[in-house]
Amino acid sequence: MSKIVEVYDDHVWIKWDDEQLQTEGGIHLPEYSAKLAQYGLVVAIGPGKWTKQGYFIETKVKVGDRVCFPCGAGYKTQSEGQEYLCMQERDLWARERRIDEPEGFGLLALWDKIILKRAEPETMIGLIHLPEQAIKKPCRGTALSVGPGLTNDEGLSTPIDVQVGEGVRFKQYQGMDIEFKGEEYVIISDLDVIVKEEEVVA
Repeated sequence: MSKIVEVYDDHVWIKWDDEQLQTEGGIHLPEYSAKLAQYGLVVAIGPGKWTKQGYFIETKVKVGDRVCFPCGAGYKTQSEGQEYLCMQERDLWARERRIDEPEGFGLLALWDKIILKRAEPETMIGLIHLPEQAIKKPCRGTALSVGPGLTNDEGLSTPIDVQVGEGVRFKQYQGMDIEFKGEEYVIISDLDVIVKEEEVVA
């Protein structure tokens, strides 16, 4: 792997997965045509950043972490002929569970993010089957991973009032669909939550 220049503050350098920007036939797609979420490998990190109140917040992801982030985040940069994405750690949505961490859902939400298994859509009204174009994605799901919350200027995280296993309803048109190990999920911010409910059967 190419040598990475020194990384400052809370920035991370990522080697993204090229296959996400290709069709099954191998045709390269522009980024705006690809999925809304991308995955990549963290190859370099900065030490962290100082807040306005003088508190130092260390970078939480580690070199070697595989992370999920929105397509189009960060900017491209090069080092010794290799292309990377550089972005602030705050731009990351989630990271994969490390092998030395307790077992659980394999994708861990970061910051104020919540990863949900979306409930199954309603395909019938009474005895009437809805046509496919009339079926809407439900704005509800079960929490599989909950981030620690945003970090304030005093270096403290604001906990999210949602627990793994709880059901939530979220604002219409919010949330981003992601794919992880062949399964589809939706990722939202805690501010998108409207109400909590019992576990939603997906």
